[in-house]
Amino acid sequence: ERADLVTMDRTPVDESNELCHSIVHFVRRTLETVVIVDATKDSDYRDDPYVISRKPRSILCTPFSTQSHFVGMLYLENNLVTGAFSPRRLETIELLAAQATIALDNALLFEQETQTKLQLQQEVLERKRSESEALRLRGFLNDVIDSMPSMVVGVNVDGLVTHWNREAERTLGLSRENALWEQLPVDFREFGVSIDSVRRAIEEGEAQRDERIPNEVDGEHRVFDVTIYPLSSETGAVIRIDDVTRRDQLEEQLLQSQKMEAVGRLAGGVAHDFNNLLTGIGGYAEMVLMSLDSDHPNYRDVWEISEAAHRAASLTGQLLAFSRKQVVSPRIIDVKEVIE
Repeated sequence: ERADLVTMDRTPVDESNELCHSIVHFVRRTLETVVIVDATKDSDYRDDPYVISRKPRSILCTPFSTQSHFVGMLYLENNLVTGAFSPRRLETIELLAAQATIALDNALLFEQETQTKLQLQQEVLERKRSESEALRLRGFLNDVIDSMPSMVVGVNVDGLVTHWNREAERTLGLSRENALWEQLPVDFREFGVSIDSVRRAIEEGEAQRDERIPNEVDGEHRVFDVTIYPLSSETGAVIRIDDVTRRDQLEEQLLQSQKMEAVGRLAGGVAHDFNNLLTGIGGYAEMVLMSLDSDHPNYRDVWEISEAAHRAASLTGQLLAFSRKQVVSPRIIDVKEVIE
C-alpha cells in the first residue's frame, strides 16, 4: 500500500524538531553523505539531544550539490530497524539525489530568472515613470521660461547656447532652432555679455549684474538690466536680460515731478513773502490816491504804482496756486489791454 504524500510548510532547519541538527550542519558544511546504521550506538551522534530524545535507528543525509554551489539535501530516518540504508539502497538514493539536484537547480535558476525578469520589468516601469515625469517637468519649466517677459538664455562653459526662450527670439530676431548649440551671438556684446563674463560668473560662483545698459532695438532706444546666474553644477550659466525702458522712463518722470514739486514749494514761499510786500505797497498807494484830487500832478504816477501792485499781486497769486497745485480759473482778457 502506498503512503500519502504530505507537503509541509517551509521551516528553518534550526527551528525544526523533526531532524538532527548536528548531522544536517555537518553535511551542509562538508557536502559529504552521512549514513548511520544505528544512531543510538554511533560514537559521533549517540549523545546528541535529538538522538537521546527521539531515539532514531537508521539515518541517511545526502547533499544536493553541483560543482558550483549547494542546492539542498535529503534527510531520511528509520526508527524501526538498524542498517535500513544498505549500499544498494544508497546507490539508488544517490541516483535519485542527482536527478533531484538537477531538478532543484533548474527550479532555482528559473525562480532567479523570473525574479530578475520581474525586477527588470519593475526597473523599466520606474524608469519610464521617471522619464515621463522628467519630460513633464521639463515641458512645464520651458513653458514658464517662455512665458517670462525677460530674455532668458542658457549657455555652457564653452559659450554654446543650451536654451533660448521666446522673448529672446522676438527681441533678437533669431529662432531657437538656429540659436541652440551655437556660439553666443555677437549681439550679446551690445548688452555687455561675453564668454569671458560668463566664465567669470561661473568661476566666482556669484551672479554678475549690470544695470541700465543702453541699446538700440528695431531703431528704438531701449534700456536693459543684465544678470548672469552661474549654475550650481558649474556646467554653465543662465543669462537674464530685462527691458527696463518703461521703468526707467517712469523713474525719470518721478524725478522730474519731484524737482517740479521742490520748485513749486520754493516759488510758493517766495510768492507768499513777496505778496506780503505788495499788500503794503498797494495799500499805501490806495491811501495816497484817496488823499489826492484826480487833477493832482502826482495822481497819475500813484495810480500807476497801484495798478502795478495789483498786477504783481495777480502774478504772485498764480505762483501760490502753482505751488498748491490749484487749478486757476480761466477768464477772458483783452490782450491789447494787458500789453498796454
